[in-house]
Amino acid sequence: MKIMKEDNKEWVYWTDKVTQEVKKRVENSPILKKTVKERGYIVYDEKTPSGKIHIGSARGWVIHDCIAKSMRQAGMNARFILSSDDMDPFDAIPKNLDQEKYKKYLGKPMIHVPSPVEGYKHYGDYYFRQCTDKFGEIGIEAELESTAKRYINGDFNKTIKIALDNADKIQGIYKKIYGKSVGSEKLPFNPICEKCGSIGTTVAYEWDSEKEIIKYRCVPGLVDWAEGCGFEGEISPYNGNGKLPWKVEWAAKWPTVGVVYESAGKDHFTLGGSRSISVAIACEVFNYLPPYPSTCENIGKGYEFFLVGGKKMSTSKGLGSGFVDMFDILPAYMLRFLMVKSRPETAIDFTPEGNTLPLLFNEFERVEKVYFGLEDADDRTRQNAKRIYELSSISEAPKKKPFRVSFEFASMIAQILPDENIVERAEEILAKIGQIDRKLTDSEKNNLEEILKYANMWAKNFAPENYRIQVIESISEDIINKLSSQQKESIMSLGNFLEKERKDKEIWAEINKLSEHFSIKPQEIFEAAYLVLLGKEKGPRLIPFIQSLDRDFVVEKFTLKNKESEIKIAETDDVINKKELNQQKITIQLENNVSIKEEKMMNENEMTKKLFYEDPYQKEFEAKVIEIQDTKVVLDRTCFYPEGGGQVGDSGEINGIKVINTIKEGAEIVKVNGQEIPSGGKVFHVLEFTPNFSSGDTVKSSIDWDRRYRTMKLHSASHIMEYFLFQIFGEMERLGTNVDNKKDRSDYGSQEKLNPEKLVEVEKLCNDFISKSKEIRTYPSTSNENIRVWECDNIKMFCGGTHVKNTSEIGKIRLKRENKGAGKERVETYLVESN
Repeated sequence: MKIMKEDNKEWVYWTDKVTQEVKKRVENSPILKKTVKERGYIVYDEKTPSGKIHIGSARGWVIHDCIAKSMRQAGMNARFILSSDDMDPFDAIPKNLDQEKYKKYLGKPMIHVPSPVEGYKHYGDYYFRQCTDKFGEIGIEAELESTAKRYINGDFNKTIKIALDNADKIQGIYKKIYGKSVGSEKLPFNPICEKCGSIGTTVAYEWDSEKEIIKYRCVPGLVDWAEGCGFEGEISPYNGNGKLPWKVEWAAKWPTVGVVYESAGKDHFTLGGSRSISVAIACEVFNYLPPYPSTCENIGKGYEFFLVGGKKMSTSKGLGSGFVDMFDILPAYMLRFLMVKSRPETAIDFTPEGNTLPLLFNEFERVEKVYFGLEDADDRTRQNAKRIYELSSISEAPKKKPFRVSFEFASMIAQILPDENIVERAEEILAKIGQIDRKLTDSEKNNLEEILKYANMWAKNFAPENYRIQVIESISEDIINKLSSQQKESIMSLGNFLEKERKDKEIWAEINKLSEHFSIKPQEIFEAAYLVLLGKEKGPRLIPFIQSLDRDFVVEKFTLKNKESEIKIAETDDVINKKELNQQKITIQLENNVSIKEEKMMNENEMTKKLFYEDPYQKEFEAKVIEIQDTKVVLDRTCFYPEGGGQVGDSGEINGIKVINTIKEGAEIVKVNGQEIPSGGKVFHVLEFTPNFSSGDTVKSSIDWDRRYRTMKLHSASHIMEYFLFQIFGEMERLGTNVDNKKDRSDYGSQEKLNPEKLVEVEKLCNDFISKSKEIRTYPSTSNENIRVWECDNIKMFCGGTHVKNTSEIGKIRLKRENKGAGKERVETYLVESN
């Protein structure tokens, strides 16, 4: 128990204060003292499993769990018991269930209603266990019980007799609190009709105390959700033949179970509310002191609501998120923290939208740092943080601070990395930017995977625009025009500075240096960086962001070399039959700076012979060096495919020096018979560092064959995918494509979402086609040799990339859909690796 002195006053955490007061109350009551000696300190809560249980109920469960934990920490034998009120009548059919099937069960006890899903005892068991099966994950230690079972076992027989013997007194309590009689002809018991099995339509009207028999009738029209059958009979009220009305039942549970603490939502604690009735019955009829926070004189206060977007949780009205659904939004430890950090009298208004989740994770990290002494705080703040952290822990609080990645950083990483091997690649980035200096343990990798999962979910579904990251593929003229001359100069200088690996402090110092040199604010440099990377003026924290991206990619962006131009190639009957093309729109995208010259005749001005077209399987070659520009080398012949047309540039080695990329610069666009075609340009082999050879030298070169071969497989697979995609979904505008050795990514303009089931059909068609070992050919167009054609069986399309020779080389593929916003659909193609 945590007690501290502050300004001559004792400060005690609220759960510990409740623990002290309950213990004092028990010690002053002979009845409670005896009860606790026999059963322990019973902390009790209950829930009617009438349907999907919402997160609001979980606040009560966590509060009761925290009280029981605090009691045990104080050396008390405390038990938290959660009861399912499954003897209650089935009074409404959830919309997701078969209305006709379940209509006949209305009015019957929930234990007599079948479960919607096999494997559960009954309807109530199904909905109750949907939540309680999650208790281990969220750290709730509760004994679970069935109210119906207590009735059947005879646990309530004693209180049932007392209630029926004191029916007039109970009616007087209702009249005193409500100011009028409530069902004065009714006895406080609802039997199960022996004929139709209903418990919601019966009225007990006569009690023989000596024979212990009640007379009842099943009344037609008593309620509007079930129909009584009209049967009249007499029966013993014991051993599960019926139940007490719930306000009487609530009071009866306290002495039956031996409850010393049970709270509830504040709506039950209103003047004249259900708690008022139950407290009065407990004191005046059952002679039992009501559980804390109530006394016979004062009902006390309940806990505040759990709101979602300002709306109270309600099982019957279906508002807000289900308890189980919340595990898709927050990890279990954070869901528990959300409910523990707020005192019971403070409402929780939660929404996953906006920056709620980043702020919640930040708050948790601050509490954790204070707990481990890593952040300064005054005594009260530190003591409060320690208790919150201890009670938020799923089991025992850890001995040392666990490895954590901030939620915002995880969100950024999750958006820029592909799903495959994301944990390993995230670990590489963390090492690169200096957040870790060792390999993560399996447990730490699991924690990293978990936060990446939730951060990615939030970014895709709930994040504000400034948190969403979509790295643009090329820099448009509109973006260039938005940059001032100082922004262009400073961002290009920053790009040159980043050609070498830099620490975060070095980058920040360079930004300040450039700010002074070009008379520009650092914020304007940030805006320029965001524009060329994201196409907007705001984004995540810049330095960690650019450190997380590929360095060469950032340099290319910052030095403004990644401009775009799209060239539409008209389809002609003598090149490729329009019908055979399936009316596809063919677009060649140049990733470099290009110029257009009207009506200039095509002339082959290529300086470098493209060996990859003659033999895409050639891995090694010798060539003469024509030109060297710093780390960029031009050869007279090459097997290296230059980045373009959506295909990544090759990597490899020249004379033992690593080639990190291959690009093409200075291409011109000419029009021939109305067609726009790229011409000329230089193929640059970008080396890791300045070469030790000179122009005129002969060099030995080799490509990274594994990377190239996988890219060839995926590039060929992408054309097959697109052919069958258009067959199933119809023609769509191609917005862009990118293929490397990991996956092909193709974006399409579509006002309708791609149906997942139909996409599975596309995948099956692709794999069936691929499995038939069909030949693939690539060749120059008959109308212009600078336009290349890809052909496989009856599929033809323009493509200047590298490809495999037979579909059998591709193997099985897997397709994945990504919704990239309104009007845009993305299909990703992956190779299914064989074992």
